[in-house]
Amino acid sequence: MEKKNEKPVIKINLITGKANLIKAIGQVNVTGKALETLIHTVAVSVLAHIEQHREVSLANQLIDAVPVLARKNALRDWFVSFGKIKFDTETKLMAFNKTGKTDIVTATQNPFYTFVPEKEYQPMDLLAAITVLVNRADKALEKGNKKDKIPADKLDVLRKLVA
Repeated sequence: MEKKNEKPVIKINLITGKANLIKAIGQVNVTGKALETLIHTVAVSVLAHIEQHREVSLANQLIDAVPVLARKNALRDWFVSFGKIKFDTETKLMAFNKTGKTDIVTATQNPFYTFVPEKEYQPMDLLAAITVLVNRADKALEKGNKKDKIPADKLDVLRKLVA
């Protein structure tokens, strides 16, 4: 039995050989496009259901059902933009928005995975990240915020790294 915080062991068979890898990449492309089309079709259908029945449980079910790689937050934004739906910050679920407007035509033409573009990849810049931390710590110290626990000796070490 799996412990609660343990990640499941994922077993895979490595694909070897360039030709086999190229074939597998092609399968990823075809399968990915089919999954995009399926999720988009279901999402637009859910919008129509919400318009007709004023009930959003299927939107929550779809968001739960899509894999992590499907950009769930983009799907949430898409639902809010094209349907009578809002995000409830307390329950962390989609909820009915009686003042919203359903726009099936525009929603159909703008799949959620293109609606909110993915951010451009930025490799980590360690020095920039440390600089941001030092600046935040300096501002917190200037404000005299007692809640922020900023050890002076460690902050001095970070300042030396930045300099």
